[in-house]
Amino acid sequence: MEIAACDGTTNGDTIKEYGDWFRQFGTMVTSKTGTTSTIGVTADYKPLADSLLKSGVIPIMVLHAEYHKFISDSTALSALITFQNNQLNDVTGRTSSPYELPRSAGFVTLRNYTK
Repeated sequence: MEIAACDGTTNGDTIKEYGDWFRQFGTMVTSKTGTTSTIGVTADYKPLADSLLKSGVIPIMVLHAEYHKFISDSTALSALITFQNNQLNDVTGRTSSPYELPRSAGFVTLRNYTK
């Protein structure tokens, strides 16, 4: 899933089914670079959502999270990071960040209705 397209703007990608939301959520979780994730994992949410659905309550699944990605200017990026021993490393003494901070947003009901 192209997370950058799900930015919460009117021109952003549309999440139409809860499977799309879980894919968006899973992409955010598996794309993390650290050892912890403040948004948790799908196992934290899906059992509760499924039990609510079975009891007649239709949950609304919401995700709104900021994430880091490399800046799109490759010339500037090459001055801010190095690639050595199959690893990306900071350039010593860099004065700006090689990252930008976009956001991913999506919401969907856990049940699809058509009339």
